[in-house]
Amino acid sequence: MYGSIAFTDSYEKSKRKWYRLHKLCTTGRSYGMKNKHSFQRRLEETEQSKHDSSFPRDYRQYKALKCGRYLVSIQGSRGHYCTPRETIGANEYFSMEIAIFPRYTRNKHVFLNVNRSKKLKAFPRISELMERADGTQPTVFGYVPVDLIQDLINYMEEKK
Repeated sequence: MYGSIAFTDSYEKSKRKWYRLHKLCTTGRSYGMKNKHSFQRRLEETEQSKHDSSFPRDYRQYKALKCGRYLVSIQGSRGHYCTPRETIGANEYFSMEIAIFPRYTRNKHVFLNVNRSKKLKAFPRISELMERADGTQPTVFGYVPVDLIQDLINYMEEKK
């Protein structure tokens, strides 16, 4: 009997923690507000994503944004780490998947390791970004809130 009470209490605590986290990520949506972040208006779907029949229908890919010395790939669709995890309009996401690339490089497929960039390590919200790193190399970041993405883009454009 005692064990089941402890289980119920821990279940309720985790349920409340999940609810708070979910509410934090979806606050704008719960009040019926649209996200108004300028980077979301700048996102354009790639031609391959639009017209290539080999792409799954619910998968979409956006072109990378030029931000100072960097290219930032910001993605949102059913196949990406975003909230909601659906293929919807760019301005309807509350968190998205990002990857950062050096803008001036011969190989366009080289991810930037954020730990090796002095400029990005000085970003005031770097610890929040690092919490969302996918794996051991901080090159791809999942479920990044759109306000954090906007702050990162603003920072990168200011620190050219």
